Amino acid sequence: MLGAVIAGLQEFHERFFRLEEDVRAVLGHKSLGYLPLIGKKTVSMWSKTRERLSKSEPDRTDTPTDADIPLTRMTRIAVDAPRSAFAETLRNAKLASDVILQGRPNRVIGVVSALPGEGKSTIAANFAGLLAASGKRTLLIDADIRNPAISRMISPAPKTGLVEAVLGEEEWTAGLRVDPQTRLAILPIAPREHLYHTNELLASPGMEMLIANARKSFDYVIVDLAPLAPVIDAKAFSPFADGFLMVIEWGKTPARLVRDVLHSDPAIQRQDPRRHAQQDGYGRTWKVQRLRRGGKISQEL
Repeated sequence: MLGAVIAGLQEFHERFFRLEEDVRAVLGHKSLGYLPLIGKKTVSMWSKTRERLSKSEPDRTDTPTDADIPLTRMTRIAVDAPRSAFAETLRNAKLASDVILQGRPNRVIGVVSALPGEGKSTIAANFAGLLAASGKRTLLIDADIRNPAISRMISPAPKTGLVEAVLGEEEWTAGLRVDPQTRLAILPIAPREHLYHTNELLASPGMEMLIANARKSFDYVIVDLAPLAPVIDAKAFSPFADGFLMVIEWGKTPARLVRDVLHSDPAIQRQDPRRHAQQDGYGRTWKVQRLRRGGKISQEL
């Protein structure tokens, strides 16, 4: 039985990321830190036992154990709780990007993941909000055209946005929304049908011009992109980015999948030394690893 347990733990260790050292060993990149899981609260064994032993019935109305955190609040955790571990890890990500991209007056950073559902949109929104709250002119672009999670959080729904700007149907500034608290500017995706060749849109001259214009007005441009494994949208956008922040869910996303996805996308995995001479031979993708019960951000340098 002991042998089976050890074998099972070894298999888990080999299949998924468990420690910061795993990121370095499997991917060859340095970890940025951990992010706690946000969303549904978990109930500890002690809480359950204490509840059973209680003589009185627990007040269910005051127990939000199964309640989801609203998406609008999930995108503002780093701003609303600036002393939290969540915010501190994102500050570490900012510091890493500042060091690696030093000398650049503005930075375009894409946020990606290997698979859907790893939390990249939540992290992109919080990272951008943290930058804006610190006084940096920051633009958050929802470029996950197939699944625009950030845009769905905006109410009322945008009537114009990224796609119209890239196609030249509207000025890119016409679709901007501004958060009154942090002054974060957001370029959403307006509801639109029949968008099949999204990678061509993201690699188009219209997108190149949009990013060039955004660089003139903002210190940071954070771009939420589609996951790497299912589609090639992030790869199509990569020539316009200075670096990438990658979200990986601890204990769930297969390490081999992440490695294979990055190796298949050299434009995301490695720098162009002529463009990024300051990086001393490291790649230009920062990885954020998000744990199921306690989160993790890792950095591809």
